[in-house]
Amino acid sequence: MKLEELKNYYLHDSSILEMKKIDNSINLKIEYCLFMQDDYVEGTDETCILNLKFNDATANIESISDNTIIDTKISDTSITFNLELDDNDEFIQLTIEASSVDISKDK
Repeated sequence: MKLEELKNYYLHDSSILEMKKIDNSINLKIEYCLFMQDDYVEGTDETCILNLKFNDATANIESISDNTIIDTKISDTSITFNLELDDNDEFIQLTIEASSVDISKDK
């Protein structure tokens, strides 16, 4: 799917758990806050694992430590995550440029 379709996912307060570069793709494993979504139903699971695979991708940094997503900026060719590092309260930006993204959810 197109990167701009990620605008349908409100990622605030979610966390990037893992970042892997495999060949020309970048895979992110995100603890996704379901309770922050407009369609959240009280009493259901509050979080899930969201797997994002960015195709034909490059990134400005190699790895991520414990973090919280503050916000994102999304265009047709890139996504920028503004992150707060949980262990020292510093802020960083992760920018990924890619041709497309594949999304899957785990419980």
